[in-house]
This record gives sequence, C-alpha cells and structure tokens, in this order.
Amino acid sequence: MPKREWTTPEQKQFLQDELPRYNSMSTKEYNRHYKKFFQDWCEHWPERAITFPELPVGNQLTSEQEKTLAEALSKRQEVSNITQIRLRH
Repeated sequence: MPKREWTTPEQKQFLQDELPRYNSMSTKEYNRHYKKFFQDWCEHWPERAITFPELPVGNQLTSEQEKTLAEALSKRQEVSNITQIRLRH
C-alpha cells in the first residue's frame, strides 16, 4: 500500500513553489521568511477547515469540536515554534 501524503495536491504545489526561494536564502533569512510563509499557509488552509473539512465555515462548533480545534491549533503552534527554533541554529 503506498504511503499517504500529508499534503493535499494544492498544499504540495504551494510547498514546491516555495522551495526555490527557500533554497536561495542565507541562513539569516530563514526566520523572517518562515513567519511570512506560515502566515500565507494559515490563510490558505485555516486550521478549522483542515480539522473539520465537512463543516461549512458559518456553522457553530459544538463544545467537543471547539476542544478538538483548540488541540489542533496548539499542535500547529508547537510545530511552528519548533521550526523557528531549528531555523535559528
């Protein structure tokens, strides 16, 4: 069974489009670039839409869904923080 990719085709294209820019940067530029990249990623793929793709944007979340979304946002922030720390070293 082939390994399932963690990105959608659109997300994969977004990452591939960023790769040449990333590869051309100096180490000092990574942190600044990452902040902009992460903002762009979150605008295209908000955590709520990723966590609950079947729910229309205007729908109210249940308390359980709110908890699930908060956990997903926390994990996203954790990944962001770890990545920024790695870029500094």
